[in-house]
Amino acid sequence: MKTLTSLLLTSAVLISASSLSATDTPAALPQPKIAVVDVQAILDKSTATQGVKAEIEKRRAEIQKEMSTYETELRGKDQELAKQQKTLPEKEFSQKRQDFEKRVAEVQMKLEVLKVQLEQAFDTARQDVYQAFLKSSDKVKQDVGANIVLYKEQVVLADPSYDVTEKVLATLNKDLPSVKVKFMATAEIEKQLKSQTK
Repeated sequence: MKTLTSLLLTSAVLISASSLSATDTPAALPQPKIAVVDVQAILDKSTATQGVKAEIEKRRAEIQKEMSTYETELRGKDQELAKQQKTLPEKEFSQKRQDFEKRVAEVQMKLEVLKVQLEQAFDTARQDVYQAFLKSSDKVKQDVGANIVLYKEQVVLADPSYDVTEKVLATLNKDLPSVKVKFMATAEIEKQLKSQTK
């Protein structure tokens, strides 16, 4: 009886195993074909990034010149106030002092707006370059027959033949030779800054 029961159980297991289709078994994963890229080097050396940096530096120089004008203006007003303190009635001097402090606050706000404007323009342009880098990496991945692309900083040791940095850089420079640097309107940035201080 025990033999018959064990025979029936064995048959049941064999039948259920044979009824499994080939799709029920997990597919074998492809062998990894790895490529390595130095993303920081690509983003720094790309012609688009170089153009962005040049545009930002040009704007920074313009801002510096503008700020020097404000600095000269405020220094002159401060010296004038120091002289007037001895001759003006207290109430009149107090009003002039308040006007001066208001002007200082305006200049400081303008400086903050310009700083944010530069940072946002750079970050947005850099993001455009990064998105193009991803597409260029995908093209090179397909060209070299890789199915995995790793950032160089994630790899401890690798044969130099895995490194496709120069190929990706060349593809990126071809696909995206330049990026338009967009400076957000100062009024929009002022609005953002004021909403942050509330």
